[in-house]
Amino acid sequence: MNLDQLEKSLLPFMPEGTAGLYCSQIAGIKSINFKLTRERTSKHGDYRSHVNRWRHQISINSTLPPHHFLVTLLHETAHLLVHERYRNHGDPHGPHWKAAFAEIILPWVVPGVLPPKLAMALKNHIEKGYATTTGDAGLLSVFRELEGIAQSIITLETLPPGAVFAIQGQLFRKGEKMRTFYRCVSLTNNREYRVRITAEVMPIDES
Repeated sequence: MNLDQLEKSLLPFMPEGTAGLYCSQIAGIKSINFKLTRERTSKHGDYRSHVNRWRHQISINSTLPPHHFLVTLLHETAHLLVHERYRNHGDPHGPHWKAAFAEIILPWVVPGVLPPKLAMALKNHIEKGYATTTGDAGLLSVFRELEGIAQSIITLETLPPGAVFAIQGQLFRKGEKMRTFYRCVSLTNNREYRVRITAEVMPIDES
């Protein structure tokens, strides 16, 4: 697939006017396979090296809203750059990846490219060194606002301590906060689990 074909294939999934800029960023990189997948609950995207005849493969959930799709694509492309330069040595989200992600994000946060709130959130995302979008409550909030669904989403961090909630068909009680997670106890087996502060949940009324 050449760059023109790639741009056309990405257009339906990305914010208007962004597919061309992205393709210009990867113009010098050879042998990349882009794979659009159905929704995966465990991850939004994935980078792998040397898959079949391809040197690089990036897969992105096709169900992601456009701005979330774009940032996930840039996140995985940073992994590609690290492999090109260092052959995946070190922590997957260590200094090499953070530098590559900051580099690839730079053209996107200049005025006029992305909505100002998203550009500001991405700058903050880089400065604080977040490894994933799901760990950055501020960035997720901007995604939801841009997609017009902010009012319909309830996240774990908005519930009071001790609240009972449902997620993926299971009931939990909210416990102590640990950085980007809460310790939560399953009401089914009394085991403790870590649940991201940004997880979308359904509050359960115990009264």
